[in-house]
Amino acid sequence: MIVEQPNGVEAQLNHLESTVNMNHATTLAKHTQLIGAINETNAYIQDGPTRAANAAAFNTGPLHGPLGLP
Repeated sequence: MIVEQPNGVEAQLNHLESTVNMNHATTLAKHTQLIGAINETNAYIQDGPTRAANAAAFNTGPLHGPLGLP
């Protein structure tokens, strides 16, 4: 079976297209990671009052305070 090899220009275009596709995939992956981090941050911020209430409810007693546990 004879396989036609791409000429110089076609080979360069193929390589460029491959590079663009890889860069696009990398950018999409980073964007997805960024969206995930933003969502986690927003959830953490929205959960703040609940965490503060839990800390106030459970972090009481003689061991907690300026000289003891935080």
